[in-house]
This record gives sequence, structure tokens and C-alpha cells, in this order.
Amino acid sequence: MILIAVSTCRKMEYGDKANGTHVDGENPRLEAVRSTWMQDSAADVVSRLFFGDELGVPDDYEHMPAKTKGICKWALQHGFEALLKCDDDTFADVVEAKAEWDLRLKDKEWAFDYGGRKQCRICCGAAYWLSAKAMQVVADAEVAENEWAEDRWVGSLMQRPDIKAVNLPGHYRGSRKGFVYGHTVPTGDQSMFFPDGFDPALVPPKFTSLNALEPGEMSHLYDWRKHVGVDEAVGA
Repeated sequence: MILIAVSTCRKMEYGDKANGTHVDGENPRLEAVRSTWMQDSAADVVSRLFFGDELGVPDDYEHMPAKTKGICKWALQHGFEALLKCDDDTFADVVEAKAEWDLRLKDKEWAFDYGGRKQCRICCGAAYWLSAKAMQVVADAEVAENEWAEDRWVGSLMQRPDIKAVNLPGHYRGSRKGFVYGHTVPTGDQSMFFPDGFDPALVPPKFTSLNALEPGEMSHLYDWRKHVGVDEAVGA
């Protein structure tokens, strides 16, 4: 069984008020996720939102490492063999996620424990895979008091000789005018730039995850894919 876990919070309370980046209020991403890709299904795949209060930790951004630790514990207790951990501004393709994990099971040389859009030694926190072995490492680890960077924390735990880490080409990030993620114009095969605003027609027709999307963009992409269809998008 595969768990696609979205680590989120009921209210958006994060950022630095001093520099104007603080966001608070009800979290509009919840409905966007629930009403789009989480409506889709595949055999042996469960998609679920996880909140801090359900996991026994504060429901805020600063406790993302503790949330991820709690998600791993929950997944192991419920018998899941694989976890695709996603952020709440990530669009995941449930069918492609299942196919990506199935390939891992069929190809022993591709039998990774930790995979996603890998940057140096760390997979981007927007979406990454953990095997049962990797989940156990995270579940058993202690979170340092001042550790808030969840992907960095998990990535550091994965630096073990018995953990195989890989870069997976199906995980993307997008950027556009008014929203820059990491650098002005993304580079590399797993980044895309929307110069005139988000355009679903520019999104690869086949992907496992795409980050970072505003709620309206997530709905736009979902509706576009349903209307156009993946086969038409690739010109089949």
C-alpha cells in the first residue's frame, strides 16, 4: 500500500511579520487539494491530509519536521510500504505516483529508499518518496529544538550507506512573474517558467508532482487536464 500524505495545517500561520511575508487566516489550500487531484484514485493508493493536532504536535510551519516524523509513524503503524510526502501547494498525480513506485518494485537496480527532485543530497520537500525502511529512520529520529527545515532534516537522516537516494524526473517545480521560487528563472529539466502567469498547457502532460501552485492554479490545472485529457495534451 502507498500513502500520499499532504502535510498541512488548518490555518496559515507562518512567515516573518517584520518583513511582510507573514500569512495568516484559514488555509485555502485544503479545499484546493481536496477538490482536485485528491479526488483521483489508483489501486493500493491512499491520499490523506495530515494536521499537527492529529499527530500530537503544534499545527504550524515551524513544526514540519515533527509532523513528518508523525506521518512516518502513522504510515508504519497502518502497514504502508511507501510514503509520498507532499506539501499542500503540490499537485500530485495519483496514477503516475503508483506507476513510479511500481517501477521501483519491478526493477531491483531502481529499488530506492528516498527519491524526488534531488538537489545535491536532499530531495525537495514539495514531494519525495520514503520506503518503509526510510520511514522507520525518520520515525526513530529526534528532532532538534530549532530545526524547522523539514526537507533538510529528512535529507540529513537519509545520508546512510543502507539508504539508496535517487533523483526522479517526474517531479517538477514552477515559477512565474510575481512568484519566484529559489531563483528568478528556474534552470534544469525539472523546472519550468511561466513568464505570463500560470499556464496549464505548459505543464508536462506526464508528471508525478508539481509545486508550487496557488489554490486557483491547482483548480485550473485539474480542470484543464480533465477537459483536454493527457492523451490530447501529448498529441496522441
